[in-house]
Amino acid sequence: MRAAAAAGFQQRKQQQQQRGFSPPRLAGVDCEFCDRGFNTYASFDDCYAADVAFKPTGKGIQPAAYPALTTPPPDSGGEVSAAQASCPPAPAAGCLDYSGFTRWEVLYGSATAATDVVISGSVVLHGCAQPGGSVAVASITVLAGATLAVGDSALRLTFNRLRVNGSFAMGTPACPITSSITVTVPGGDETYGVDNAGSYDVHGLMQGPTWTRIAATVTAGSRVLPLQEAVQWQPGDKIVLVTTTWKDEVVNQNEVLTVAGVSADGRSVTTQQRVQFNHYGGEYQAEVGLLTRRILFTSDAVSTASGIGPHTTSFTPAMRISGAAFQAWGARNRPGRYSIHYHLAGNAPGAFVKNVAIYNSNWRCISIHGTNDVTLYGNVGFNIPGHCYYLEDGVEERCVMERNLAAFVHPIQTAGSGGGQAGTDRWQSADLFDPSDSGASGFYSLNAYNTWLNNAASGGFSGFTFPHAPRAIKDHRNIKKADGFPFDPSQRPFVLFKGNTAHSTGYFWEHNAAVYIGGMLFYKTDPADGQVKLFYNNGRGSIQADPLCPDPDWPSIEGNNDDCWVGSARSTKTADGAGDGFLVLQDTTAALANVGVTSWGDRVEVYNLRGFDLSRGSEYLGRSFMKDSFFRVNTSNSRNGWSQWPFSAKEFYWESQPIKGFEWYDTTTTTILSNIAFENYKYIKYVDDPEDWWYWQTPHAFRMLSHSDQFKPDKTMMVTKGISCNNCDMGSCSGGSCSGGAFFRVDETYRGSSWLFNWLDADGSVVRAAQPSKPAGPYLIASQPDWWRLDEAASWREPRFNNPWVSPMPVDEAAARLEMRVRAAGGQQYTLGAFDGQDVTRIGYVSQFGDVRKRVVMTRTEGTTGMTGKYGWYTVWNMTSTGYHAPKRLELILFNVPRNKAVLWASCWPPGTTFTISKLFEWADCQNVGPLTPVASRAALLASGGNNFWVDANSCLHLKLTDPGAHWKYTDSFQRDGLYVEEPIRWYDLRYVITTNMACADDFFCPLPGNPASRVPPAIPAMPPSCIDVQPPDATCGSVQCGWALDLGCKNPDVISNKFCQASCGSCPATLPVAQRMAVSITRLTRTAAGSQWRCSAVIKVTTAGSSTPVSGATAIIRWRTLSEHPGFPYTVTAATAGDGQVTTVSNRVPSGKGCRVVVLKVTKAGFEVFTTAVPASLSF
Repeated sequence: MRAAAAAGFQQRKQQQQQRGFSPPRLAGVDCEFCDRGFNTYASFDDCYAADVAFKPTGKGIQPAAYPALTTPPPDSGGEVSAAQASCPPAPAAGCLDYSGFTRWEVLYGSATAATDVVISGSVVLHGCAQPGGSVAVASITVLAGATLAVGDSALRLTFNRLRVNGSFAMGTPACPITSSITVTVPGGDETYGVDNAGSYDVHGLMQGPTWTRIAATVTAGSRVLPLQEAVQWQPGDKIVLVTTTWKDEVVNQNEVLTVAGVSADGRSVTTQQRVQFNHYGGEYQAEVGLLTRRILFTSDAVSTASGIGPHTTSFTPAMRISGAAFQAWGARNRPGRYSIHYHLAGNAPGAFVKNVAIYNSNWRCISIHGTNDVTLYGNVGFNIPGHCYYLEDGVEERCVMERNLAAFVHPIQTAGSGGGQAGTDRWQSADLFDPSDSGASGFYSLNAYNTWLNNAASGGFSGFTFPHAPRAIKDHRNIKKADGFPFDPSQRPFVLFKGNTAHSTGYFWEHNAAVYIGGMLFYKTDPADGQVKLFYNNGRGSIQADPLCPDPDWPSIEGNNDDCWVGSARSTKTADGAGDGFLVLQDTTAALANVGVTSWGDRVEVYNLRGFDLSRGSEYLGRSFMKDSFFRVNTSNSRNGWSQWPFSAKEFYWESQPIKGFEWYDTTTTTILSNIAFENYKYIKYVDDPEDWWYWQTPHAFRMLSHSDQFKPDKTMMVTKGISCNNCDMGSCSGGSCSGGAFFRVDETYRGSSWLFNWLDADGSVVRAAQPSKPAGPYLIASQPDWWRLDEAASWREPRFNNPWVSPMPVDEAAARLEMRVRAAGGQQYTLGAFDGQDVTRIGYVSQFGDVRKRVVMTRTEGTTGMTGKYGWYTVWNMTSTGYHAPKRLELILFNVPRNKAVLWASCWPPGTTFTISKLFEWADCQNVGPLTPVASRAALLASGGNNFWVDANSCLHLKLTDPGAHWKYTDSFQRDGLYVEEPIRWYDLRYVITTNMACADDFFCPLPGNPASRVPPAIPAMPPSCIDVQPPDATCGSVQCGWALDLGCKNPDVISNKFCQASCGSCPATLPVAQRMAVSITRLTRTAAGSQWRCSAVIKVTTAGSSTPVSGATAIIRWRTLSEHPGFPYTVTAATAGDGQVTTVSNRVPSGKGCRVVVLKVTKAGFEVFTTAVPASLSF
């Protein structure tokens, strides 16, 4: 976990204090790095010293000033028919006739507010038949088999509890209520509300859309709202005009207004009040939502003051609600007490909540808990503490969330924040029942396998949040899959995520996003009290979930607790769970957030993302593909100063992170971008002092992470095409240097993440933006060290990008990464593993062959990235100022050497040094090769398959480092839209281990005489044809595995046609030199009597490949076995060939009927390529 942002903040803070400098800013500092909660403080010190829970503050509207909802006046809009003038009203055509029901007043006419009413038959309640149109009772219970229907006439109904075991109907979907009905349930008691264990229907008339967007900007003082869609709202209706400023908790500009009139075409609304603030209607637009409904469920001042209001809970799928409003409902931090709640109702394909308004809620909008297939459509949630639309336990699937609006959503308690990526810890408590509510968002789910279509979110920690939960929680904590392993909700993909928007959000923390795929939620022991409880961290990292371990149900391959660590990365699978899948986001719009989309999962695809006024367009880890997307900053909303977004004004910029359209990550990610456009990225100099951290933080369309020597590129992680930047500053150039650019910058720091940066501009669109005269790509845009000067004539430093090297991408080569680990005989490491920390102490350099000036620094933190092929990696160890050194024992870890590619590596040792070298596969030791045999020339080494070495006249060791591939990851590459990135297939699996005979006092190094720069190997003009083993995708150590028990593998048509195992099978191209390769055959296999048993005898012949010249002194490794199982078999022997190139081997005794089989496994000889093709012969008897 990193704290880069926090470190940067501390750095600039110290710099300002030292120089007494302070840029212009608001009177109060909005401190987003303070993990005690986002608030407005007089200074950063006050922010860190504050010990307060999160509370909305600011200079805008106070939420307490929002007006209460009422139902429309009688006959509003003329919908009430003449038939309703009678009491009871005559049923509309096709609607239920309640004439056969018993009238309420007949049975309960004398009921009072203290009466508990029990319904045992079919009862209808007509408001028009009640005194004053009102009914007040203590409770209503509808027994199983009974029905309570509410007729279509004005009614005020008050109760504490409604229990439905039979049927309750207030309208139907086909015959909604057209009258005004108000249901009041008092607050202060969490048991108050509606509990349905039968069938529950509430339906009010709702015509036209419940919300839309403004069609043009509405300025302060206006009373007219132009709309994108025609509405049928009525005078007197309450509407919410949603903010288009950034930080709605600091400056609340969400306005609740009253409709004065609607134009004849329904596309313009006039309000009674004048609008107080500007609401943007340009690239993104303020939503306008209707709050008034025919049916109103409300509470009282006690509910608002205490946060304990009534609830609606259905324990069955039979709950359908539409055209109703809920005001001051829900009981905060009381489990299950939400305005509307499906609770453990199972599959509910007919259940829905449509066109409902949830206003000034105490907790949430709608919760779906342990229930599938529910539809939420056209709902409006406004001024909501906690997640608004909430899928609770992680098992809820196939639900449809379509065209819902969530606005002014509030984190509970201290909002999640933190420095860098780490986030902050939150524990379940009485005041925070679900700790993820500290990151409350408009839409929230642990399980993505649902439909999210055309929804809109404003405010909150994020608009849409999908945390990683390794297991379901709460009531489903112990749920298992069919295979007996725990159910992991984070593996589920979206059914559909399309057309969703989010704005005015994502500002509590620098990685806050409009759509946030990250954070962690699971059970853990709270060290404060020793209790196991829900734990939430809003950031990225790896945290031990101790209650899960040890646990026989928790998969642990190694039998340890390694798998008990929970990170923020969702490992999405396909819908059937059979393979790796992707979270796919389509047609998303994000505006006014720190980040548009943040995905810290393993795999994500993003199509047509539209981002506006974002501090960072998007950020992805794992494998990511983004296509047809557009990012514009400095819209009119920001240029006019309305949005409070920090692009143009220094005082606002101080409150944000550096602005980037897209930021390249620094390690172990794979990103493909296709057809991405940026606009309005302009150079802004925020401070004048180049020593100040902020001096270099001018906006850029592209930036890179460059602060770490621990986290470094492991390959060419970034591949792009179709990149454009309209109205972007490309910089002005003079005398070979440029300044004032805002397109792309390679930051130059003393860290590997900077030195080893490289980016494949596949079509040259990035390069040609800076140099239009250049031909089309591909180009490799790398970093500043001369290590990346790949072509003496064609490479150049690009001054508009801060002078990185740009080169035509070498044909048939790729970037590779080695970890060079110096280890003592006792196992101690001198170097530091890249995932174990960082140490920037310089210990040498790696240069290209032929020119030590083309080099890159090597530090004690392992990891060097460079090109495969002819360039070479010449490694020089220079730990102290006293001279050069050579390691006693060195491991060359092939973190990533792509298949069919090779790294030519060399380093020098003192004269007389001898080497023992092995090629070891940690997870597939059947492929091990060793000791490697020497060859006599560089040509022989270059022609080899990677299982030899050469020592030159300067005592420099040369290796051709190759990876034959691994069957379980043969296809481990990422391809999208014609672009390709080959992923690391090894990590720490494959390594060349070099042991020397050097003796000196130091555990790690011995002195190296002279300056090895003078011994740099000569450049290689071009790589000669070579023959490298590539494993078949289905290879295992017992079947078709290059170099191991191939038997018939070399005759396998797939192996032949795909050119697998060429070195092992002797099928290298004829152009390769064959003098250093051997051919092996079994010329005879016979049996001779040995008492009552037999011995088998085999003659093996070794010749130079392509000729009959015998090879003497070759060592053959031979395995004997019987054709059917017999004690003592199989076993292995070693023998050497004689002068005629032959060796005879005799088996142990074999009984009759067993037969014998001999296999030549490997043949080695100095000066020859190791022969590893399995050569078998069998004899039956």
